[in-house]
Amino acid sequence: MLLNRPRAVEVMERHGLDGLVATNRHNIYYLTDFWGYEMRGERTFTNYAVLPRADGSLAAVVLQMTEYAASLSSPPWVPNVIGFSGRISPTAINTSGEDELADNPLSVHNLAAEAEFTPREETLVAAAPTRIVGTPDQGLKRALEDAGLVSARIRTDDACTVGWMNSLGLDGLTGMDATNIFREIRMVKSGAEIELLRHAV
Repeated sequence: MLLNRPRAVEVMERHGLDGLVATNRHNIYYLTDFWGYEMRGERTFTNYAVLPRADGSLAAVVLQMTEYAASLSSPPWVPNVIGFSGRISPTAINTSGEDELADNPLSVHNLAAEAEFTPREETLVAAAPTRIVGTPDQGLKRALEDAGLVSARIRTDDACTVGWMNSLGLDGLTGMDATNIFREIRMVKSGAEIELLRHAV
């Protein structure tokens, strides 16, 4: 694990934080050990990582469906992996305050009744109703809910995410920029990160 978790907990306690949210690919990799295609392509606001301070709370990563499939072969250490597949309607917007996403996001795909699935495909289809949502922001909301951070004080490397989560109903969530928080945590390296640094040198 790249993350020095005891150090992260210590820093969060010192700053009075309940958790961290990462949107930057390097911070997502640091918090979860997952590095995928979307991250190599430098796409933003498609993957997220959530690290709660409380012991026993679910750390999470939110991944696009191709990344979600890749995570089955190279699983991150975090126990909560959430995928997203896309909206049912490309023009749908949540202006009514109601969730306009399909109950099963994979229903937008054609799955023939007589189709034979590989074991990996069976895993993806089985996960759809509970582990896969429609959009990345819905995935982050689910991750925060699962971690018990719906009314928490967090820090994130892109403060826009707090406003987005407030607009999705997490009114009690507050947060500020975490750029220096991540730097402070990483000042004390884990053994795995030291080994990577040695390899790079």
